[in-house]
Amino acid sequence: MRLHRIAAVAAAGLLCVAACGGGGDGAGASGGGGSAATPTVDPNAFRPGATTGWSDGGVTVDAAGLRCADAPTDPARGLTATEIRVGGLASLTAPGGAALAGAELGAEVRFKRANDSGGVHGRKINYLGTKDDGTDPGRSVQLAQSIAERDQVFAVVPAISAFPNFLDPLCQAGIPFFGWGTNTAMCENALGFAFTGCLLQTDDKSVPSSTGMLTNTVLGGDLAGKTAAVLGSDNDSARQGVEVFKRTLGLAGLKVTYAEAAAPTSGVNDATPIVNAIMTSNKGAPPEIMILSLSFPATLKITEALRAAGFTGEIVNQVGYDPRLANFASFKDSLTYLQWAPLESAASSPALDQLKKDFAEYAPDQTISLTAMAGYWSADFFLAAVEKAGPDLTAASLLELLNGGGYTYEVPGAVAESRWPLNHNVPTPCGSAVRLADGRFEVVQPLACGATIPTRG
Repeated sequence: MRLHRIAAVAAAGLLCVAACGGGGDGAGASGGGGSAATPTVDPNAFRPGATTGWSDGGVTVDAAGLRCADAPTDPARGLTATEIRVGGLASLTAPGGAALAGAELGAEVRFKRANDSGGVHGRKINYLGTKDDGTDPGRSVQLAQSIAERDQVFAVVPAISAFPNFLDPLCQAGIPFFGWGTNTAMCENALGFAFTGCLLQTDDKSVPSSTGMLTNTVLGGDLAGKTAAVLGSDNDSARQGVEVFKRTLGLAGLKVTYAEAAAPTSGVNDATPIVNAIMTSNKGAPPEIMILSLSFPATLKITEALRAAGFTGEIVNQVGYDPRLANFASFKDSLTYLQWAPLESAASSPALDQLKKDFAEYAPDQTISLTAMAGYWSADFFLAAVEKAGPDLTAASLLELLNGGGYTYEVPGAVAESRWPLNHNVPTPCGSAVRLADGRFEVVQPLACGATIPTRG
């Protein structure tokens, strides 16, 4: 079976893979929410709620204090009376084979429909395509410079790279970019807009309840006394992500018996030590749920090893949702947590039904993968903002709209509400869950939101 190159940026694509606390050492086991004093949390924060109006926990963001808040050097760059010039930047390929291919396709599909519908306020999108940085941080910088200086784009869409290095050239030019919040370039600056919000927040003032909310559904609605384990890759971002999982699950009432960023980024050659530690972490027994925040190859290796060792609990991953995996035996009964609604919700979502029609029209032979959906919604976010900015569009007016306070982006039934400038710094506390069973994905939890939980004053 030919496996899709699913988005596999370690510790970046899942709902709650956001850095939570200075340094994020997050490596040892935990019986709860980390070393900080455990606040009192409303249990409703871990119950599925509406995709708009979620509690922000009192967290606020002043856009003027963010990085890259200076006025654009050329507000009319990439604009004419008839077009808006847009280019993308993504890690479409990688030396190891796991990358973000498909993001460029999703953006192209959405832009084609927009143009066929007349464009936005009389302007068509001149989409220059998406440049591939090959998952090379140096090349990411070079391409960002080229996009800013040679291509002279109005905006970068999608911006879905494995590394944050592209930020500096775009910051210097004042070029806004829209994407998936899978690296720190989408966080704590005034130019990056992720439809998921910032997934790699760097402060420990709050955590999103989404992982706890979805786990609450998966484990039957009562987490008291139940146990969980978390495994991430051996890198700084994953260590931050593991710490957030540990704290969020602890706040939800789970006992976290294992929380390690222990999977080598070079590949898991021997899963035995990791699996043995997990299988005995609960006083000699395994936990009830295992959450994996790993690349596709590592997720596959650990999942197979856990099942072979007799693990009968729930296994959650972030990379297992793709139509081409429907008959993939190794992921049978596994769960995937998503940050937006899955395609299987299309029957009750006109927006998802439209997405499927768009792919059928403009990319009929292509798979609607997780990364393709990310590219599509990134482009949709950009188009919605440009539409609302009105006919007198400039980079300055667009940024004033988005960062001025009160701007929201939501696609009912498909993408939960994000709020700006708040979500420059924190994730949206929202998501959905699917299970692979009997050769198809079943929706375990439709798209819903929890809350942003303050963890200290």
